[in-house]
Amino acid sequence: MNPLTTGLSTLDIRVFQAMPGNSALLLPNDPLFTVLAVTDSFCQTSGQARAALVGKGLFEAFPNSPDDPAQASEKRLRASLELVVATKKTNSLPIHRYDIPRSDGTFEERYWSAVNKPVCSESGELLYIIHSAEDVTFKIKEGQREEAFSSQEKAYRELMNAPMLMCILEGAEHTIRLANENTLDIWGRTAEVVGMPLLHVLPELKSQGFIERINEVKKKNRALHLYEMPLILDRQGKKEKFYFDFILQPYYENEGDLAPTGVICLAHNVTEQVRTRQRFKNVVEQSPDPILILMGEDLVLEVANQALFELWQVGPEALNKPFLEILPEMKDQVFGELLRNVLHTGEPFHGNEVPALFRRKNGIEETRYVNFSYQAYREADGSISGVLVIATDVTGQVLAKQKLLESERNLRNTILQSPVAMCILKGPEFVVEVANERIYELWGKSEEEMLDRPVFEGLPEARNQGLEELLQHVYTTGERFTANERPVSLPRHGGVETVYINFVYEPFREGDGTISGIIAVAIDVTEQVLARKKVEESEEQFSTLANSIVQLAWSADADGWIYWYNDRWFDYTGTTLEEMKGWGWEKVHHPDHIDRVVAFAKEAWPKGEPWELIFPLRRHDGEYRWFLTRGAPVKNKEGKVVRWIGTNTDIDDQKQAEALLEQRVQERTRELELRNKELEQFTYVSHHDLQEPLRKIIMFADMVKEESLDLLSATSRKRLDKVSDAARRMSAALKDVLNYASLNREELFTETDLDEVMSIVQTDLELVIMEKSATIHSDHLPVLRAVPQQMHQLFYNLVNNALKFSRPAQPPIVHIECGKLLPHELKKHNDLAQDRTYYLITVRDNGIGFRQDLADRIFGMFQRLHSKDQYAGTGIGLALCRKVVLNHGGKIWGESKEGEGAVFRIILPG
Repeated sequence: MNPLTTGLSTLDIRVFQAMPGNSALLLPNDPLFTVLAVTDSFCQTSGQARAALVGKGLFEAFPNSPDDPAQASEKRLRASLELVVATKKTNSLPIHRYDIPRSDGTFEERYWSAVNKPVCSESGELLYIIHSAEDVTFKIKEGQREEAFSSQEKAYRELMNAPMLMCILEGAEHTIRLANENTLDIWGRTAEVVGMPLLHVLPELKSQGFIERINEVKKKNRALHLYEMPLILDRQGKKEKFYFDFILQPYYENEGDLAPTGVICLAHNVTEQVRTRQRFKNVVEQSPDPILILMGEDLVLEVANQALFELWQVGPEALNKPFLEILPEMKDQVFGELLRNVLHTGEPFHGNEVPALFRRKNGIEETRYVNFSYQAYREADGSISGVLVIATDVTGQVLAKQKLLESERNLRNTILQSPVAMCILKGPEFVVEVANERIYELWGKSEEEMLDRPVFEGLPEARNQGLEELLQHVYTTGERFTANERPVSLPRHGGVETVYINFVYEPFREGDGTISGIIAVAIDVTEQVLARKKVEESEEQFSTLANSIVQLAWSADADGWIYWYNDRWFDYTGTTLEEMKGWGWEKVHHPDHIDRVVAFAKEAWPKGEPWELIFPLRRHDGEYRWFLTRGAPVKNKEGKVVRWIGTNTDIDDQKQAEALLEQRVQERTRELELRNKELEQFTYVSHHDLQEPLRKIIMFADMVKEESLDLLSATSRKRLDKVSDAARRMSAALKDVLNYASLNREELFTETDLDEVMSIVQTDLELVIMEKSATIHSDHLPVLRAVPQQMHQLFYNLVNNALKFSRPAQPPIVHIECGKLLPHELKKHNDLAQDRTYYLITVRDNGIGFRQDLADRIFGMFQRLHSKDQYAGTGIGLALCRKVVLNHGGKIWGESKEGEGAVFRIILPG
C-alpha cells in the first residue's frame, strides 16, 4: 500500500478516478502538495499518464514554464492552495494562464478556471485538497481573435476598471464629468451621478477640507499630493471613515489652455494600512510591558507606550528625543552599545534580569531589573531604520528571588545556630543537607559520616524503628509530625543505647510549594524520662528529684485533685500551695485556653491513661510561655489508678522557632505561587494576543497575492513575500516559546516507552524524511518514568535538527544509540545521584556540524548559528530539549566539528 494514501481505500481511489471533470486529489503538505489520485479527464486534458502524476508534488508534475520567469502562474496557484490550508475553506481562482509541458520538453499555452476545495475529518482536521481545473484555452483564444474594441475604447475600459480611484471634476460646482468603477463603489453611488455637482452627490465633504484642496489646485494651477487624508463618506445611510493618498492634478479642456477648467483626482484607498498601523499602535499602547522604537543612529524615541514612560519616569514630551538625551545615565551602561549593534548588524539581542541604573528626578539612583528583546526595525524595502525594544520589568521577581535566597540563608543560619538539634533532610532518600552540632551529638556521629548522605545510610542504627515510615508520611502528605519522649536506639559509648527524644518533622517546601525534604527538630529528653522513672520507684527519690529537675512537676490523687507541686512550679508561677491545691491551677492559665484545658482534663482523668497537652502558663511577672504537660497514672497491682504524676516542660523557644519557620515557609510559598501564576498568565495571554495580529498579517498578505499579484512590481512582490515569511517565522517562534514556557507546569510522570516515542516522531517527520531520502537507525530504547509529551518534544527536536542541518545533495543519516551508564562513567558526573540507574542516549548525524566552542551557546533561547535564509527555525528547539532533560533530572550536551556532523548525548534516569 502506498503510504501516501493510507486511510483511502482502493474503492475510494477508483471512485475518484471515475469522477467526471478534471480533478486531482492532493495532500495538504505545503510546499509539495503531493498528488494522491487523478480523474481520467485530468490525464487526458493534461496529456500525462496517471503513473507519471501520482506520488509527485503538483508543481513537480507541472513545473513553471520558462516563458514565465517571474513564476506568476505557479505563485498564483500555490497561494490559493496555501489559503485553503490556512482557512480550510474553498478558494476559486479567476481564469489564469498556466502552460503545461509537452513530451518534447516545450510548453503549451493553456488557460484554466480552477477551484481548490478542502476535505476535512469530522473533528475538523484538513485531510485532502480536491484541485479541479476547467480548460478554457479555446474560449480565451477565441475571444482574443474576436476582439473588436478600438484602442480608445479599450483604454477607456481599462481606465474605468483601474484599481485606483479616478474622477474628473469640472467648473465652479466641481461637476462630475467622469468617475471610474472603483470611485463609484467607494462613494456607494452608480454612474447616474455623472453630470452632477460633487457636493450634491457627497454633501458630507463640505466641512472636511477636500473642497478647499480642489480649489487650491485650480487657483495655483499645480498638482497637490495628499497622504492618508481622512474622509467620512455616507454610504447608503451609514457613515464610514476612509483614508486616501490623493494626487490632485489640474485638468484642461483643450490642449494649450493656460487655466484649468477642472481637477483630475487620483486616489489610493489606504484605509487598511492606516488601520493596521493604528492597531499596532493600540497593541503598543495597551501592552502592560514597555514597548518602544528607537530610530536612526541617534536612537530617537519615535514610538513608546505608557508602561515605558512609567519605567523611565518621563512623559510623552520624551518622544522625538535621542535615547541618551532622555536617559543620560545610560551612557556608561551597556544598552547604547547593544542597541547600535542591532541597528548596524540586524542581529537581535535578548537579555534576562539585566540591571539598569536610573537616575530619578529627585537625584536618587534606582536599579531596576529588566528582561528585554532588541529586534531590528526594518522598512518595507528591508533596510534597517531603527530598533524595536520589548521589555519586561522583573524587578519584583528578582527582588523576590533575592529575598528567597536570603530567607534560605537565614534558615540555614538559624539551624546552625539553634540551641536545639536541627537538620534538613532532602529528597525521598532524606539526604542530610544541613545539620548543626547539636544533632550530630544526638546522632553520635561526625559531620564527615553524615553530611550529604542519606540519613539512614550514615545512621544504620536508627533503621527499623518506624522513623523511615514517619519521614515518608510527612514527605508525601505534607502533614507535620510531632512526637514526645519517643524511644530511639542510637550509637552511644561504643555500642547502641535507647534514648528518648522530643521531635518535630516539618515538610520543607520549595518556592513552587512542592515538598523537597523534611526539617527535623529534636530535643534529647532521655534524662527527664529516666529521672521520672526513678521517681516512680521511690516516693522519697521522686520528691527529691522532682525538685531538682528543670520542669515544673506536680502530683494528684486518683480523681485529679492536685496536692503537690515541685519548687520549680512555685518559682515560675510565684504562687503558694494553698492557692494551687485542687483546681487552683486554673488561675495561671491563659484565659483564651482555659476552657480547652479544663475540658481536656475532665475527659482525661477518668480514662486512667497517660496524656499530654500543650498550653501557655503565666509566669510570676505576667508573661505567658508555652509548656508541654504530661500526666502519667500510678497504678497498684490490681491496675487501679492510685495517683497521678506530671511535668510541665517549657517549650516556648521551640514553639517560637517552629512558628517562625512555619511563617517563613508559608510566606515564601505564597509569594512564589503568586509570581508563577502571574508569569504563566502573561505567557499565555501574550501568546494569544500576538498570534491574532500575525494570523491577520498572513491572511491579508495572501489575499493581496491572490487578488493583486499581477498588478505589483517584482520588488513589491518580493517585499510582500518577506512580510508573509517574517509573520510565519514569528508565529512559529511564539508557538515554540509557549511550548518552552509550558515545561514549567507540573505534569504526571508515567511509564514511557521511548521506542514508541521514536516511532511517533518518525511518523510526524515522514514527509521530511522522504523528501531528503533520510535514513534513521535506532537502537532499542528503554522504558522510563517520564512525561510522554516532553519526551516527544525532546526526540522530535533532535531528529528534526539532524534533518534540517544536513549537507546539500547528501542524504541525512541519523544514528540513535542507547546503553546504561556504567558505574565508572557515572562517577564522572558528580552532579548526578550515584545510587541511581541512568541511560546514555546518543543522537549522531552526518550533517554540517558546528564549532565545538559554540556547543554551550546552541542551547540558549533564540540562539542561531546560521541565518534564517540558510536554515529555517526559531532558535528555541535545543533550549526546549535542555529544559526537558533538566526537568527529568538528566543532562545534555553536544559534540561536533564543523562539516563533520553533530553528536548530542543525553543522560536520563531509569
